[in-house]
Amino acid sequence: MAKWLTILLIMVGNLVFADTNAVNTQQHSNSSYIILAVVALLAIIYILYRRQKRKFND
Repeated sequence: MAKWLTILLIMVGNLVFADTNAVNTQQHSNSSYIILAVVALLAIIYILYRRQKRKFND
């Protein structure tokens, strides 16, 4: 279930931050990339934490 949630969040992030306006290019700040990186890191940490927790509970 967590894998599907992660894939869904990645897809939503792609839709939100996708640049559909290729003709009118502007200089964007790097804050959107920082936000994506933080979300990706949180998802990875969460998945690894759950895997480690399951390993020691068995």
